[in-house]
Amino acid sequence: MIDQKEMKAKAEAAMKEWQAQIDKLYAEAKAAQGDAEAKYREQIAELEKNRDEMRTKMNEAMDASEQAWKEMQGGFESAWKSISDSFEKARRKF
Repeated sequence: MIDQKEMKAKAEAAMKEWQAQIDKLYAEAKAAQGDAEAKYREQIAELEKNRDEMRTKMNEAMDASEQAWKEMQGGFESAWKSISDSFEKARRKF
């Protein structure tokens, strides 16, 4: 089982990677025209929402007691996978 410190380090690294992907999509959106630009903007908004949700969950997890962490770890990891999958899907899409 992963502890809070390990999860925080992993989450912070992923947040940086996700932000880099969002920044790349912003650059691509600027170069896109019409409907393509709108699709980029829509995807960016969804990714930013997911990133922010993950940041909130990470902060909650870091503030939790050890017992609370153990109880919420499964949900945190499930949310992590869902958000990671959405970033991967966006990366493949564009």
